[in-house]
Amino acid sequence: MARKRDDAAVFGWMVVVVIVLAPFIWLYTAVGAFWFWVIVLGIPASALIGRFLQEFEKAKAAANNRTMAPVVITQVNISDESFSDDTESAWIRHCEKIEQAWQRGDYDWARQELQKIAYSMVGKSVTQEQKNQFTQVMKDFAKEDPLYKQVMAKVLPMVQANPGMMQSAIYKGQPDEIKEQMRYVLYFANELGHIRRVKKGNSYKLLPPGDTVESKIIDSSSK
Repeated sequence: MARKRDDAAVFGWMVVVVIVLAPFIWLYTAVGAFWFWVIVLGIPASALIGRFLQEFEKAKAAANNRTMAPVVITQVNISDESFSDDTESAWIRHCEKIEQAWQRGDYDWARQELQKIAYSMVGKSVTQEQKNQFTQVMKDFAKEDPLYKQVMAKVLPMVQANPGMMQSAIYKGQPDEIKEQMRYVLYFANELGHIRRVKKGNSYKLLPPGDTVESKIIDSSSK
């Protein structure tokens, strides 16, 4: 009984081998030995090389698009006292992690950490030069941020159709997380010149870049 099972198993494997090898045998007899090896070895090799080149181009494009890495701002949220070596090293390592997340496309985590730094940049310990440097970093980040692009694709047509609309009207009734994302996008839309914001009460009026009604809104807001 066991012998029959073994024979059946061997026969089954032989059938599998024949099925697998049959196309190769047919190809060999159809095209000859030279072209057989060209096809069998060349096509997989070409596919691997193509895949490698594709990944290389993606990495190259990502490196070219990333215009500026997070700068190490050594006095953020720190008193006038100098850094200790350990604290400064930890801060540098944190900035390196943000840079690495940015490079590999983890924009959500990088954005979250950059915003934490932005909120902590208060007090006399942070110079205006450092704030300007960090704002530039955030502008460079926003230009690449998929969230920024997604939100702007929806918001800009609204602003163009309704120049002077209130910023608060866009995210009214939305969860706090969405409001925070919208504030981030609209702030840097103004910084990047994609949308103009004009202060009005506790919110802002939004205008397309270069819109001619801007002066009227400024005049009305000053009354």
